[in-house]
Amino acid sequence: MAAATGNYFPQHPGDPTSFSFLRTEAWRQFNPIELDLRSQLTIITGSNGTGKTTLLSLVGVHFNWNMELIGTPVLGADGHVTFKLGTDVPIELAGRDPSAFPGPPGYTAPPTSKVGSLEYENGVVTQLLVPEFQSPQISMQYDQQQNVEGVFLSSHRSISAYQQAAWIPARFSPARELLENFLSEIRSRHFGLASEKSSMLVMKESLLAAAVYSEGNSSVVADDDARAVWNGFQETLRGLLPVELGFDRLKASPPEVILVTKTGDFTIDALSGGLRAIFELAWQIFLRSRKLEVFTVCIDEPENHLHPALQRSLMPSLMKAFPKVKFLVATHSPFVVRSANEANIYALTYDESNHVSATLLDLKGAGLSAEDTLRDVLGLDSTLPMWAESTFNDILSRFTSASPDADTISELREALVSAGLSSEMPLAVEAVVNSQDEHL
Repeated sequence: MAAATGNYFPQHPGDPTSFSFLRTEAWRQFNPIELDLRSQLTIITGSNGTGKTTLLSLVGVHFNWNMELIGTPVLGADGHVTFKLGTDVPIELAGRDPSAFPGPPGYTAPPTSKVGSLEYENGVVTQLLVPEFQSPQISMQYDQQQNVEGVFLSSHRSISAYQQAAWIPARFSPARELLENFLSEIRSRHFGLASEKSSMLVMKESLLAAAVYSEGNSSVVADDDARAVWNGFQETLRGLLPVELGFDRLKASPPEVILVTKTGDFTIDALSGGLRAIFELAWQIFLRSRKLEVFTVCIDEPENHLHPALQRSLMPSLMKAFPKVKFLVATHSPFVVRSANEANIYALTYDESNHVSATLLDLKGAGLSAEDTLRDVLGLDSTLPMWAESTFNDILSRFTSASPDADTISELREALVSAGLSSEMPLAVEAVVNSQDEHL
């Protein structure tokens, strides 16, 4: 498993802090990059393979999300394959406390290289270090990892078979314990470990306990924490679930938890993929917020399973519900990329040498549509279906050699309208004019 923390160097957790900057050396596919993480919302976008999840995972280690990274295979002169794990930036380990290194007396630490650094808001900088073993798996080390409160939400939304709640706990657990139980189930399934309960069942048991103990009765003492979780989570859902659903409240009907809505009542197990994703995101962030106002949430591909309308509203809704929370998001969605005007948006792109650079985009005040964002930010050459793009190019080829006079433009418009591509008229005219300029 990658990114084990503190195996070589003692940590200095101190009071909780947050992140200021993430920097990498020329490592893996990356050029040296720097991400400013001080904004309430930082968005990392780019095509598949540019390293969005890798960068997010370097931060997610603070929240016990240890993502496996694999080194780069190198074929030696003798024909054997070894793995390059780090960089060509060596780190001198002399002077470190010998007791910090595992192994028998006289053990010598392996060569170690620096792949980057994390700077925290308290001013401490931790170096991201990689011991150069011959194993293909990367074990990242953080020499001064700080205590950062938060939660990591992976791109894999939970899917599980129906399980009926068979019991209600004898006491109501603190919110942090409820969250850890839920996250433990998520991690187990994500990393292929054995598990008896689904994440939905764990959440259902917690919600039933919250309902039972929230008000109490003549025989059961009411619990203030249970009441705060039961009522507070419902208030969070009201701000995140689609308005069209008409969410009213949750109702405990053991062994089930029921959503009462204007469109009908149904159990939380019957939630669609998109609504379930919202439900689970809300549950995790809400529980973390019970005793904390200020913390960090990392979300990998929040758009998964969501209708474009929910992709568009998710981040503004989360930022409104949790105004002091810092969000770090990796996404492909143009709706998420442009969801907040004050976000720091970084585009990861390949250069001519096939290495990835991170560019901070200056889009504040730019009301880009989803189509504009796909072309101008995400680098998509065309947003047309491929069959429509082929038709468009065939039509365009008939006019690029002609003079762009009134007759030519009229014929071009008629051809596009006939093909159902009238919306591409501005782009077609621009291409015809540019073609003539090239011939002058």
